[in-house]
Amino acid sequence: MPSSEATYEGQAAVPHRLVADEGSIRAPEGDVFGPPQGKLHILRQLGMIVPFTLIASIGNGMVKPISSYLALNFFARNHTGLHPGDIHCELDVTSSYCQQALVDVQMLVTVMSLAMPVAQLIHLPAAGVFSDAYGRRKALILVYTLSNLALLFSDLFVFFDAPLWFAWVITPFVNEQVMTAVLSAAGVDILDKPSRAAGIGLVHALDTIAYVCGLLLGLQMGMRASFLLATVGFVVSLLFLLTLYPESLPPEKRSQLNLRSLMPWDSLPILWRNSVLQHLSLVMMLSAFIDVGTSRVLPF
Repeated sequence: MPSSEATYEGQAAVPHRLVADEGSIRAPEGDVFGPPQGKLHILRQLGMIVPFTLIASIGNGMVKPISSYLALNFFARNHTGLHPGDIHCELDVTSSYCQQALVDVQMLVTVMSLAMPVAQLIHLPAAGVFSDAYGRRKALILVYTLSNLALLFSDLFVFFDAPLWFAWVITPFVNEQVMTAVLSAAGVDILDKPSRAAGIGLVHALDTIAYVCGLLLGLQMGMRASFLLATVGFVVSLLFLLTLYPESLPPEKRSQLNLRSLMPWDSLPILWRNSVLQHLSLVMMLSAFIDVGTSRVLPF
């Protein structure tokens, strides 16, 4: 890979360049490069996004599905005299104290479901503005670290019997959706225009595959081992971001950060800028409504 800007010559050339002063990778200027390239070519363009997505998603898949049982174990303490170490609703949810804890968990889920849209309205646009001003790499390091604070607080509960409240408070504000938004922006920076939709879709497909692999691995390992390995994966992923992950947004394309742009209502008009965005926003809202409604009953 060249260490300075090189002249783009023909369709056969690798459609990205390395900026020497920041080590950033970005797509060549211009909008049209012909039809989308093959999957292998797109994977090369995506570069370090691919291994980071795989490592992070495996760890997420190992603990995300069983996190609901952490809440059951936590609330079940209020309905039994058993020692906390002897409560394992993840193994037998039919116990009377686990059944009573289900009511508490559903109340918690309702509260978090109401808080989530408000929190996302605040932090998602702000994360986008931050990444446009300071670059994708710094934004990704920040949001990835914050989104895993819930994992670290869950570790304290699993291994040291600490309260889970801090993990629940953090989750609506900083979660995987923020990281996905920044990664998608990085993909737009790197990929040539005809390949952007296919490239971002490929990243999401890899994310799902890695998540399922992590899920299967977590089911075989048990709760403590799953949280331990997921935490190790978080540390490895963070070190990967700090040492190997390149910047994709060059300085000349970054925007100026100002207080007004951080306000959540400043970004809302984009949802109805044209008819396509209006229809897309409606479809996304209906899809999220159905997805959230059905997912609430699946874990139990």
